[in-house]
Amino acid sequence: MSLKLSLEPLASTDLPIESKQQALVDTVLLTLTPQERSSLFQQVALYRIKLLKSLFPKYASKSLTVLFELMDYRNLVQQYPTPFSEEALLLEQVAADCYPHWMVFWCECEIAAIKQKHPLNEATRPTQLSFDDRDYSSILIEDIAECDLKVTLPNHAALMPISAAITLSNLELFVQTEQWFEILPLLSLSQKGQHFVLLFKQSSTPIMVSSALVQNWHQRNTWLSYSSPFSSEQWQFCLPDYGYITLNQLGLFGGNDLTRQRTLIEFDAQFQSHLKNTEAVCEVLRLTVGGNIQQKLYFLYLAQKTLMSELYKAGYKLSFTIIEQIFMLNFYQSIDLEAYFHSGYRDINGDGTKTYRGFWNLGMMVEAFQDIQFRDYKHRVRTKRIDEKVNEHA
Repeated sequence: MSLKLSLEPLASTDLPIESKQQALVDTVLLTLTPQERSSLFQQVALYRIKLLKSLFPKYASKSLTVLFELMDYRNLVQQYPTPFSEEALLLEQVAADCYPHWMVFWCECEIAAIKQKHPLNEATRPTQLSFDDRDYSSILIEDIAECDLKVTLPNHAALMPISAAITLSNLELFVQTEQWFEILPLLSLSQKGQHFVLLFKQSSTPIMVSSALVQNWHQRNTWLSYSSPFSSEQWQFCLPDYGYITLNQLGLFGGNDLTRQRTLIEFDAQFQSHLKNTEAVCEVLRLTVGGNIQQKLYFLYLAQKTLMSELYKAGYKLSFTIIEQIFMLNFYQSIDLEAYFHSGYRDINGDGTKTYRGFWNLGMMVEAFQDIQFRDYKHRVRTKRIDEKVNEHA
């Protein structure tokens, strides 16, 4: 049955909202191939994003979360129908009755697709995860799409390929929970390429408790740090003087040292033109952790500790990163200032929450973590407060 024929009864039904949501997701997954689904969701999403930016130009640089909340989605769909197929029109109309907006619907479909392909075994009992560093192992995988490793997740104990596990954890944490909808058009980055993973090995099958995307310098066209929302005039440049000194001491620029700049855009341009040792630089993003609240804090500590070590062993000296979580910044402010420092910050959504672009000096990060155990980490993230002068001194 075609998507249109399947949608027509749903469009006129009076099912409870949760039942209608489930029926709509099931219909999409049953009638569209993964390629057709991806193409349709991308097409409609890009059209809506462009339209909303034209309708609300003052908000064009805000996040998609803010952008999609500017107008009631049902009104948007009714007043500005897409110029695509009848199926696309009808699908969006039904979605508008079930979900806050298109991006939420897209996320739910992608999560359901993975969970349907890798269903839970009802007989499987959850594994007790320990707080002992020795029970975990870390790996830097060159391309997860080519890796035959299969794992489970703390919140979904079905065995699945590592690429599916990483994609699911990214969707549930960043999109479903944190509403970082910008990931959806770039979801393929969670399905392939170099990733760090942290595994609990004291179980019949490895349990992935953390992962992160690691992109080399030659992949910088897909770096978040260099995308227009994160390298623009709206960002406050704040690289400290010791940041220049530290960067120049890493042997990255072939003797052509960085000099003081006035804006983040100018700094980025100089960094790119001066960099010679490109193999020593990467960007790390999409750091996920699973489990309950206490486990997540422990996995965040252990993931950072092992991630720094894996990157340094692989020959990286410097990593670009983007951080919003205050407790991570609290910890960085408690260790050597040259191990992590900001290059810029911005209140992207105008809600008082600052997002920071910064650098991990990996050699010093490894040294800093050598003498830190989980108890120390908990104490530091809870007691240290960010010194705003450090962020704004420039």
